[in-house]
Amino acid sequence: MAAPSQLTEHLETFVDVTRSPTHHADSLKAIVASLEKGVLSINQLVVEMDMYLTTTDDVVRARGILLLAEILNHLKSKPLDNAVVHSLIGFFTAKLAEWRSVRGALAGCLALIKRKDVAGVVTATDAEAVAKSMAQYVQVQSLALHDRKVCFELLECLLEQYPEAMINLGDLIVYATSEAIDGEKDPPCLMVAFHTVELLARLFPSPSGPVASMASDLFELISCYFPLHYTHTKGDEASIPREDLSRGLSLAISSTPFFEPYAIPLLLEKLSSSLPVAKVDSLKCLKDCVMKYGVNRMKKHYEDIWSAIKDALYSSTGTDMSFGLESLTSTGFEMDEIHREAVNLLQTLVKQDVSFVGLIVDDTRVNMVFDTISRYLRYEEMPDTSKLEVLVVSQILSVSARASVESCNMIFETFFFRLMNTLGIVEKTSTGDLVHKENSTVSTRLYHGGLHLCIELLTATRDIISSSEECSSTPGCAQQSWCSIVNRFSVSLIEAFTSAVQSSSDDCSADAYLGVKGLLAMGMFWGGSSPVSRSEFEKILTTLTSLITAKSAKTVKWELALKALVCMGSFIDQYHESEKALSYMGIVVETLVSLVCSNHCSLPYPMILEATSEVCSTSPKYVEKMVQGFEEAFCSSFSDFYVNGNPKSIENCPQLLECVTNKLLPRVTEIDGLGKMLVHFAISMWNQIESSVVFSNDVTGRDFVEAAMKTMRQIVGVALVDSQNSIIQKAYNVISSSTLPAMKSIPLTFAALEGLQRDLSTRDELILSLFASVIIGASPKASIPDVKSLIKLFLVSFLKGYIPAAQALGSMVNKLGTGSGGTNISNNCSLEEACDIIFHESFASGNDISSDDSSKTKCGSETVLAKICLGFDGSLDLQTRAITGLAWIGKGLLMRGDGRVNEIALVLMECLKSTNSSGNALHPSAMKHAADAFLILMSDSGECLNRKFHAVIRPLYKQRFFSITVPILESLIVNSQTPLSRRMLHVALAHVISNVPVTVVLDNTKKLLPLILEGLSVLSVDSVDKETLFSLLLVLSGTLTDIKGQQSVSDNAHRIIECLVKLTSYPHLMVVRETGIQCLATLLELPHGRIYPFRREVLQAVTKALDDPKRRVREEAIKCREACCTAHHYTFTVKDVPYKKLCSTKKILTVNGQFPGQTLKAYKGDTIYVNVRNRASENITMHWHGVEQPRNPWSDGPEYITQCPIRPGSDFLYKVIFSIEDTTVWWHAHSSWTRATVHGLIFVYPRPPKSLPFPKADHEVPLILGEWWKKDVRKVVKLFTRTGGDPNVSDALTINGHPGFLYPCSKSDTFELKVEKTKTYRIRMVNAAMNLILFFAIAKHNLAVVAADGHYTKPLNATYITISPGQTLDLLLHADQNPKRTYYMAARAYHSNPVINFNNSTTIGILRYTSSKCTKTSSSSKRYPKLPYYNDTSAAFSFFTNITSLYSGQAPVKISRRIISTVSINLLMCPNNSCEGPNGSRLAASMNNISFVTPSHVDILKAYYYHIKGVYGTRFPEFPPLVFNFTAEDQPLFLQTPRLATEVKMIKYGEALEIVLQGTSLVGGGIDHPMHLHGFSFYVVGVGFGNYNVSEDPSNYNLEDPPYRNTVTVPINGWVAIRFIADNPGVWFMHCHFDRHLSWGMNVVFIVKNGRGRNQQILPPPPDLPPCYYNSIV
Repeated sequence: MAAPSQLTEHLETFVDVTRSPTHHADSLKAIVASLEKGVLSINQLVVEMDMYLTTTDDVVRARGILLLAEILNHLKSKPLDNAVVHSLIGFFTAKLAEWRSVRGALAGCLALIKRKDVAGVVTATDAEAVAKSMAQYVQVQSLALHDRKVCFELLECLLEQYPEAMINLGDLIVYATSEAIDGEKDPPCLMVAFHTVELLARLFPSPSGPVASMASDLFELISCYFPLHYTHTKGDEASIPREDLSRGLSLAISSTPFFEPYAIPLLLEKLSSSLPVAKVDSLKCLKDCVMKYGVNRMKKHYEDIWSAIKDALYSSTGTDMSFGLESLTSTGFEMDEIHREAVNLLQTLVKQDVSFVGLIVDDTRVNMVFDTISRYLRYEEMPDTSKLEVLVVSQILSVSARASVESCNMIFETFFFRLMNTLGIVEKTSTGDLVHKENSTVSTRLYHGGLHLCIELLTATRDIISSSEECSSTPGCAQQSWCSIVNRFSVSLIEAFTSAVQSSSDDCSADAYLGVKGLLAMGMFWGGSSPVSRSEFEKILTTLTSLITAKSAKTVKWELALKALVCMGSFIDQYHESEKALSYMGIVVETLVSLVCSNHCSLPYPMILEATSEVCSTSPKYVEKMVQGFEEAFCSSFSDFYVNGNPKSIENCPQLLECVTNKLLPRVTEIDGLGKMLVHFAISMWNQIESSVVFSNDVTGRDFVEAAMKTMRQIVGVALVDSQNSIIQKAYNVISSSTLPAMKSIPLTFAALEGLQRDLSTRDELILSLFASVIIGASPKASIPDVKSLIKLFLVSFLKGYIPAAQALGSMVNKLGTGSGGTNISNNCSLEEACDIIFHESFASGNDISSDDSSKTKCGSETVLAKICLGFDGSLDLQTRAITGLAWIGKGLLMRGDGRVNEIALVLMECLKSTNSSGNALHPSAMKHAADAFLILMSDSGECLNRKFHAVIRPLYKQRFFSITVPILESLIVNSQTPLSRRMLHVALAHVISNVPVTVVLDNTKKLLPLILEGLSVLSVDSVDKETLFSLLLVLSGTLTDIKGQQSVSDNAHRIIECLVKLTSYPHLMVVRETGIQCLATLLELPHGRIYPFRREVLQAVTKALDDPKRRVREEAIKCREACCTAHHYTFTVKDVPYKKLCSTKKILTVNGQFPGQTLKAYKGDTIYVNVRNRASENITMHWHGVEQPRNPWSDGPEYITQCPIRPGSDFLYKVIFSIEDTTVWWHAHSSWTRATVHGLIFVYPRPPKSLPFPKADHEVPLILGEWWKKDVRKVVKLFTRTGGDPNVSDALTINGHPGFLYPCSKSDTFELKVEKTKTYRIRMVNAAMNLILFFAIAKHNLAVVAADGHYTKPLNATYITISPGQTLDLLLHADQNPKRTYYMAARAYHSNPVINFNNSTTIGILRYTSSKCTKTSSSSKRYPKLPYYNDTSAAFSFFTNITSLYSGQAPVKISRRIISTVSINLLMCPNNSCEGPNGSRLAASMNNISFVTPSHVDILKAYYYHIKGVYGTRFPEFPPLVFNFTAEDQPLFLQTPRLATEVKMIKYGEALEIVLQGTSLVGGGIDHPMHLHGFSFYVVGVGFGNYNVSEDPSNYNLEDPPYRNTVTVPINGWVAIRFIADNPGVWFMHCHFDRHLSWGMNVVFIVKNGRGRNQQILPPPPDLPPCYYNSIV
């Protein structure tokens, strides 16, 4: 900060309440920066601020103290002098006594108290003084939310950092904390408050301390929050999650044992609540209390707690038990949160005090289970009550047993013998004692209930061993009584469980489940504590293994046994059980591995492989054994097939190799040594082939070869380079010993190549295929011997027809080095040399289209390979093979970015012509192969040339190839001479376009779209191209839905529709028809001018598709037809037209020359399109008032809010989406005051077969109430905007544009409604007046209100109605009066504040019965209506509040956010008092003291959507920033000045909002405000006069049937509360519908963010959105 003047400027800015928060923040930041840099010292700052800290101006002083506090908060880590800190803390402590400065004082104290570990901290004495001052002067609950939170944080810091000083305060600090908490409701504040209670409990643990003496009062304060009733929605970052707040409350309740007499009864009471959340919170809190209160205090509550736990368990446990795989290692039934917390509480109790088990042991209900389980043999036979008893008791016993060794002993000693008796393992003697049946066979009475209880207890003991370090290290633990008991009965138990498994049938899953689960429980004891001997363990393994090997089909029993063995294998490996590992290896692993190698097993081979792979994957040792077994099995089967000719042997090999590929290879990184094992396996495969010199079987097993290739590729791909070299060398040795090397000597001449045939022996073909796989999987760093010879070998091989050779050759050219200094695959051949071999140039140099170095080997049309592709040798087979091989070579070059691929592409394109360069015709098959070669080039291959197989990939290689080939293909298509050539060129182009990244297509849509459409047309002719056609159609679909392609799509709409209509009947592929119809539906979103001419063709095609044989196609046709039929189209031409009224003529703005404008009609759920053509001389926008426009703010209309204006001479197509609207809404202009004459009604009808909820009227009557100025309205606006005064009032009111005969020159300009006796008329009314609320009535006729603002209401009979600007009403008029008389209708203003000027005239209309024969009506037969007096507020709001919704229970009961906003008339000071408002000021208006400034260059929606900075701020307050008596008669003048800003409120999608609008009396005593919200309808839940009371008024809300409206009137000096769900993403305007107030700034914008779902996002902007002009750029 260079000079004191700058500091003064920043200080002045911060203390000025009229400046924006941004300015305040900038000033604070600048001052802090100066202090941190040392340019300014804290002493200098305080001196400079002295006048602001001591001034008598309360506002300035409060702002100055707050500024000093904020500065100190930013300097917490900056060293300060102790004397300075002492002085500052003393200053802030003193200011706590001033309520106007309390915010800054609290913030300053907190900032200083938080200082620690830095020079300059608050002393204990000063901290004590702060606490005393807080307790004496600060009434926490009278403060605003932010200040209350600071208070609690300050208390928290004092208690944490100055405990001794706080102890000195004793009762005072406890009392102060209690006072602060009392009545708090805000979650963030409560979170800190609960923590302060904890801190107090720590500070005062003594029974004679203040916490003990005040425990009752303190607990009463916090107990009122239990359990928490929380309406906060998830994901709101501004608040505290309920779980955290509930946890904080629980810790506070359990913080001191002095709360015990009050807490435990409360918690037990809440456990009986019907609310699940109350039960869960109570159980959690009880657990905390058990741990912190101590056994002595809790013991007296044991019985009540035990009873509550039982009730919770019984009420939260279901009776459905799962006997499936997923339950083998769990309880077998689902547990809800109540159940889990009850279990946790029980375990905590038993751990704390083992005597609690005594209650369980003595419980009658628990003991009764042991007497009743023997009544039912099977679980299915039990009634639900018995099932529930078994499940709950098993949980109680197992949880208690898990708690500790001592509790486990007690449970086993009490209940286990009784269980053994149920299972027939023990018997009663004559004396009644239970004695073990030694050496006896287990009873067949295997009761499911008893088995389940036994298993749960055994599992509990196993868990004790697993979790107890003592047991794992102390052999004496094996002598525990429970262990002795299990050991004593282990043999019998194993027999019982084995018997259950063996006796089960395949359709009885319960026996098998319980038997296997029991064996699993017995088999998973570990260490020296195991009560199961090794021999018994081995018996378990043998039983389970036999279950796997004995079954010939995959049954439930088989799957259970396998899952159990896998669990046991993992258990053994986890706990390093070496002895058991040996048993597992010998009994399980070796048995299964031996079956893999056996050809005489009844078990299906896939089941053998599954079992082996699952079991062996539990340990690296087992994996090694499995791989060895797989090697042996492979070699055996291979030899038996190829050497001995046994065809059945090879059937297992593909399955075995698939198991290796899918089960083992993915785990290479997890299991140490697995990679080496698999490399050994691959070398063994080569060894077997090498040793089998002669194959007796000439038939190659195709499935085997493909499986072997896949396995070989992937083993090489995952191997390290050294291992790859080993495999490559072995494979090379084998290939060298075959007849294959002889092929490399074949010269690359036509004569030598002409007779090539697919003539390899079975052995050589296998060797070639596997060797190609090795090369494909190899890394570029691997060493390949004799590369040049191998290139020749692969070249000849693919010309013979062996595709893997072509793929291997493509991989080689992709990975070879580029010459000297190359780093790739081999050091004995460079890429240049390889290309020289492949593209052997016998004739002339090739045609090079690339920009690469001309010294490179050419591969163009003059090479031998190219000439073969072009058919020069005359052999079709050789030609097609060469084309495919050339494509794979080109793919390798393309991916590495080598330019020679372009020459290859030219050769392939040459093959697509009808004749080659020598004039010879090309065969269709060759052309088809050439076209499909582009698919090889561009597609992502899974077989080779991908990252998994170490391909060299240059970024953007597809994009480069696309940019070169597409123009050439396009040119060839244009010049193609035959239909076949044209079709093949389109196939090639489709492959290129379909496989390039979608962003490339979108960036080139304008160029590509015509080609895509032509391609779709050409490819739809022949069924052979159906897959290519579908791929290309998907590309078109992507362009239709992306914003980048919208303009090109719009320009080509007619061609796209023509193409898609044909595809809707494409017979060869269902998905083509389905996608074609989907695309047509998408096109309906385009401007109607593009679509409408083809609407008939679309409807005809879709109607025909309704008879399609495929259901999916029919469904899409129905959707498309609905979308097509629900779109209506209108044209609005806005122009100036002369109109004569009130004796004078003037030009007014109209739509299509009409005033009022035309009535639009739609069914509920329709979409209409309105093309607005601005042919006037000023800007215009259109708003569809009351239409929610779901996800479509682009067509909502308010100028510079959701769009920039439609400028003169421009057009814009509005898309109006109807959704929940039921009845009458309306449309009007929304730019300046243009709606004065530009407006009209919209009639919405229920979509058939829905009907109206009231009697259907005989006729419908549009009725628009309005205002008329003699002057040009534009001049009226210009005048009051310039002068700052009130606008001139209107000269007349109108009914449907007619003033009525009471006005001058208007006798013939009177609205007349002709009715017939006994008929019913539905009047659809809107108040389109600019600044007046109106009364309306018809003489002698009642009006029945049946709808308001587009939604049905309960019928309300009225003699008059009140209607505010923007509101609509549906009224039923019954023509039931004397038809010989004339009845007048009339409207005049309701105006609550006579101080404000208004139009107090009356407009008259006539209601005349058509049956009357009189042409003249005497004055005595005329009937005038009676209207309330103009300022009859009671009459006005009596009507408003009597309207209720037709439907009940729809309003949100719980809200996630409440926004309270004042709506005020304000004043802005003018220089020299030069304006025409009160006292020379300018009139303004505001919401929450912010007078909204509408942007002038770019609209808010566009700024939000495109992230344009600086257009708006997001700091619209949720609460009035200045709190005062809003409706008092005399208000301080400083309250009248608002802040000018463009502030919006951000809302999360789905929030349940309440908005309270509070009127004020700031200027002129206040007035009513009709407030309209765009994008939503809302429930008017409350209305009242005076100041809104947040504590009392919500209790009087109407949440049963509140009216559902979009415009609500805030009464003069009163309030209104509305609720709605923010489920419409977008930018939505809320404003007063008095247009003078709107012009003054009584507005706000809500931005509802996007939700997560696809249908919760803002729609993309339309392509013809009017442009904005800012920064000289359109």
